[in-house]
Amino acid sequence: MLSDDPAARSRLRDLSRVLLKHTYPEHTDEEIEREVEAAEERFRRSGDPGAFAAEPAPPQELLDGAAPREPVVWSTGVRGLVTTAVVLAGLALTVLALTTAGAASRGVGGVLAVGACFAAVAAFVTHRRVHRTRLLSCRLRFDAPFAVDKGRAVSFRDDESADDEVIDDVSIVVARVKNTGRQRIDPDDYVSPLALHFPGRRVVSVDVAESEPENLANLVARMPDFEVVPGRDRVTLPTVALKPGYSFKVFIVLEGRASGDSKVEGRLRDGRITTKKTQRRTGPYTPLFAALTAIFLTGAVTAFLLPAVDRPADFDCVPGRLVVNGSTAFGATGAKLSGAYEALCPGAEIAVTARGSLEGLQRLNAARGEDRSRLLALSDVQAPREYADLRPLALAVVPFAIVVKADGRDVDLTTDQVRGIFGGTLTNWRDITGEDAPIHVVARSADSGTRRTLEDRLGVRSAAPTSDTCETPRAGTAVICERTSTADVIALVGKDEHAIGYVDVAGARESGAVKPVGVDGVRVTGDLVDVLRGGYGFWSVERVYRADPLGDSTLASAFVRYLRTPEAAEVMRQAGHLPCSDPRVADLCGG
Repeated sequence: MLSDDPAARSRLRDLSRVLLKHTYPEHTDEEIEREVEAAEERFRRSGDPGAFAAEPAPPQELLDGAAPREPVVWSTGVRGLVTTAVVLAGLALTVLALTTAGAASRGVGGVLAVGACFAAVAAFVTHRRVHRTRLLSCRLRFDAPFAVDKGRAVSFRDDESADDEVIDDVSIVVARVKNTGRQRIDPDDYVSPLALHFPGRRVVSVDVAESEPENLANLVARMPDFEVVPGRDRVTLPTVALKPGYSFKVFIVLEGRASGDSKVEGRLRDGRITTKKTQRRTGPYTPLFAALTAIFLTGAVTAFLLPAVDRPADFDCVPGRLVVNGSTAFGATGAKLSGAYEALCPGAEIAVTARGSLEGLQRLNAARGEDRSRLLALSDVQAPREYADLRPLALAVVPFAIVVKADGRDVDLTTDQVRGIFGGTLTNWRDITGEDAPIHVVARSADSGTRRTLEDRLGVRSAAPTSDTCETPRAGTAVICERTSTADVIALVGKDEHAIGYVDVAGARESGAVKPVGVDGVRVTGDLVDVLRGGYGFWSVERVYRADPLGDSTLASAFVRYLRTPEAAEVMRQAGHLPCSDPRVADLCGG
């Protein structure tokens, strides 16, 4: 029993108050005072520790068997290496699926799909396994000496003796026991009971409090297997049934100097005892399997969604870099062709820049040395005489159209009216449709092959630009502006009901923002071959120009050879052009 000395009791209460405020800063003063009274009561009931000094220690075999068993898990370093290797392998398979053509990509996609299924199952199993695991947390929230003034000691005595028993080196331990898993823990689930081991120190008193639910503390304290033997160096807790979230705290008063770290001991069936605060929400390998599922599934879906482009017979795969400059009318199709070649030939990198046919020819002609073999030019007009050493290959017939806004006026023009509009002599729709509104002409710049085709095929003499905005002229009455690409023309005409321009038919159809008008009673609708054979004159032949012989081993020559294959012809046909390999237009490709 605690000494009746008022000074000693006052010091003990003060120290208890400081200790409890430090341990539970969130508690109010009233709650702290109640805890101080409870602590004093525990000291009062602690009894005479000297009476238990001769109690024998439990055998070592029992201690070893009661030690908590942690699941066997690879070290962090090994797990990191395995995770890195597996993820890299998954990424490699995904890249292989993206860079393999035709049936081969489907095969790799199938392998990735199977891998995604296995990884998904593994992620689910490892995740559920954690949820099925019993998990009992026992945390030592506080373990520290219960200091008094220097040169003094805490005095205890039993209820039947007036003699004080002075105890030096008093320490207090606060342990929190909680079922942090998602499974109920029953008494039969304890392979060995939960125990707290304090090497070098002896138990003076034990109290159970602050439980959830509230009556759990009383239940635990009264259980017959609650082994509290003052004088020993351990406390064996009862095998109490705990639902998920149930918890209680154990307050232990010890004497003596510690000769080792405090330990938590015990074993659970199909579970484990931990000193950590919270439950692991998922298995240690679940994120790895989830990541692999995402990687494999992405690769598989991509492999099956990619067009089935099988490698042509006698296909030449030459790795390297190539730049294709030129026609904006064929730019989008050129990008599709380069992408198809890259899919068939990993290691080849082909960039398509559409800035005008004449600019592409000029850059190719001006290149020297190795740069010359790394360039190609796309042009929808024949190269001028000064570029006679460049070697052409006719690719496709490209029909063009005069276009207006898609939901704008429905117009049929004569060739003379086309010449007047783009020559700057017809400036008002009144002269064509009777509607009094200015004509906003959106033309192409002088280095455009499309503009050259308009001038050559329809006899247009293009007027100089008079406007920067395509709405207000700088001088005169005609509103004429110039743009450098097909996309720019479509963008302007598509939002201006008074505008008119010219683009390739494929670009007009794909955009949906503009529509072709009739020229001399012919509209570019339906089968384009029939339109061309019916006398429609606004069309050109798209050619690719190279500087080196076709038989050399450069990427440029290999790509040009690919452009002559049926597979490339199909890409051009799907883009809305008429490949020169089509017998119906083969004779037009010579013009």
